[in-house]
Amino acid sequence: MYLVRFVRNDESIDELYYYLQEEDALYHIRLFNNDDSGLYKRVEVVECIGSYERLVHRISL
Repeated sequence: MYLVRFVRNDESIDELYYYLQEEDALYHIRLFNNDDSGLYKRVEVVECIGSYERLVHRISL
């Protein structure tokens, strides 16, 4: 399973979206490549295997 995590600048709770396919998670994160809203510190795609998390891709904004 893959998690797209939006880490917010205002220290609010992270926004989390779950996907079964890596390609779907990567598609979602690519929508934010040019984000200039100032809402997010970073956006990450993480592979979740049980309690283990592996960072797949990160966009720092």
